[in-house]
Amino acid sequence: PEDSDTFSRAYQQMLGPLGDARYLIVRDAGSIRNPIYRGMWLGIRPFLPNLDERAYHAVPDILASHKKRAEALAKFWRQYVGGGELIYTRRAEGREILLQARSKQHGRIRQMAFELWK
Repeated sequence: PEDSDTFSRAYQQMLGPLGDARYLIVRDAGSIRNPIYRGMWLGIRPFLPNLDERAYHAVPDILASHKKRAEALAKFWRQYVGGGELIYTRRAEGREILLQARSKQHGRIRQMAFELWK
């Protein structure tokens, strides 16, 4: 049960709002290595409006607490997802990226809520 709780919390942190994440990881559809996944993505991409090529995800707290853990996630992210650039948000440059990504994410969530309401 403890492992499943840890996994669930990490999953929610990666796919949920960015909050005050220590590290961000970039998802970049243009760099998906696996040709099968890349083909699938390029096939469905036109049907997903307002989707940026680069998206930012929070590195879960359990991995963000140590740089080596965050780097290990980035390595496998590059291999299986695409992108994988790791951004440390406790420096000015990374903090600016976090703030911009949060503002885009917030706008998208409000837009989705409005569309559901209609």
